[in-house]
Amino acid sequence: MHPVLVLVPGFVIKALALAALLSGPIAWGVARFRGRSVSSDDALMYAWFALVSVALFVLGAPAVARDGLGAALRHGSTFVEPWRVVPIYSYGVLLATGILMGCFAGLSLSRRIAIPSAKYWTFCAVAAATALLGARGLYLIVQWKAEFVASDGRVLWERVLYPRANGFVVYGGFISGVLGVWAFAKRSRTLVWQWTDIATVGMPLGLAFGRLGCFLAGCDFGMALSSEAPAWLERLGRFPRWPTGEGSPAWWQHTHAGVRLTRELCEQAHGVMRGDRCVLPGTITESLAVHPTQLYELVLGLALFAWQRWLWPRRRFDGQVSLSFMVLYGLARSGLELVRDDVERGTSAGLTTSQWIGLTSAAIGVLAYGWRARTAGQPASELATVS
Repeated sequence: MHPVLVLVPGFVIKALALAALLSGPIAWGVARFRGRSVSSDDALMYAWFALVSVALFVLGAPAVARDGLGAALRHGSTFVEPWRVVPIYSYGVLLATGILMGCFAGLSLSRRIAIPSAKYWTFCAVAAATALLGARGLYLIVQWKAEFVASDGRVLWERVLYPRANGFVVYGGFISGVLGVWAFAKRSRTLVWQWTDIATVGMPLGLAFGRLGCFLAGCDFGMALSSEAPAWLERLGRFPRWPTGEGSPAWWQHTHAGVRLTRELCEQAHGVMRGDRCVLPGTITESLAVHPTQLYELVLGLALFAWQRWLWPRRRFDGQVSLSFMVLYGLARSGLELVRDDVERGTSAGLTTSQWIGLTSAAIGVLAYGWRARTAGQPASELATVS
């Protein structure tokens, strides 16, 4: 169990970034040579490729950490900095895999309502980009003072701009993804409920794969298991200190911030009580056995995908699929938060940030579901255009 999946030579990443950066001009040149025109949807998709390319050049270069973002951009050092090896993190790979799987899951459904393939893939690019930005943005808001500001008040821009093994909040992605879908529907003058239904069929796959990445990184873990927990669950709930000397977030929290244990159990684990938490010795090679809440949510994601996929051809109105997901995930996530224990989560009035958002979104979803059920007509058999 380790967050780094593989080390890739830097020139490979730079070559891929250069290909992404030039994909738009090359496609335009080929289209002109064949006497065709590049559609606005195609141009938007290539623009996202270019943004990804710039992110690979700027955020992945050691020059940013050394000189700062401003100096790196002014001097162009990011384009000439020799990258020896670039770590590819399992979380990022699995999250990207989940997004792609979700897009492919919705592709066959989009064809049933006569959505052109080019428009659908442009929609996926917009939805994925806005979701990732929102997921990162909410994490920055929740953890700004704790993780991204030094004791002297200096902003740690390397941490802000370069997320690695973790650093995303799922609900931030959902909220901004919905806004991205809404903006795309407005731009294309189509009905937003059709797009949200298509998106939320595959969305649970992104959730499931992303949580598998969280499991490999050792973040988003739960409370300590009881002594009656089965042995197989204990094995899944132990997160190691890595050979590099660093540790998984679960190991780090148990040896620095502590874990919730009784004084008796803390003494048995050779820990020291600090307030209501037991701080374990830094010599331990793995965390205590905790609830692998990442795997609980992986199972939840797969179950929601099966439900959404079953419901879509049986839906009675556009919006039924997305609103049912809004309610079910909101309630389930709020319940899972009861056994989470990672201190990175924000809390207010006894509830975590995700619980507040989950319960609020579930309540809004119930009201919107009732409203749509009364006022919406039959689901459209083809993509409807706003008149």
